[in-house]
Amino acid sequence: MVGPTGKVVGFDPFPWNAIATRYSAELNGLRHVEVHQLGIGAAEERPRISLHDARTSVRGGSSLVDVGIVPITRFAALRPSVLKIDIEGAEYEVSRSDLARLDRL
Repeated sequence: MVGPTGKVVGFDPFPWNAIATRYSAELNGLRHVEVHQLGIGAAEERPRISLHDARTSVRGGSSLVDVGIVPITRFAALRPSVLKIDIEGAEYEVSRSDLARLDRL
């Protein structure tokens, strides 16, 4: 759907979600999909989050995982023509930070 030169870039801080997205793209022969195991936020940080928040099945062991959160401007070289953001209520925070500068980078 993105054409022969288009690319889909996904971000998900939850390890299992990122793995599942990569695997699904591969299974479906989608060669223009790039997935980063990172979350997008207003600032760079490494919080501990619960795997239960990702709606994954956790059996035994710790249900907390350290994740990477980075500003979207780290990926400014992507020069997106379309940007879809669903970051669990933090969209406004990100839009007030570096997202507005993305087109000037």
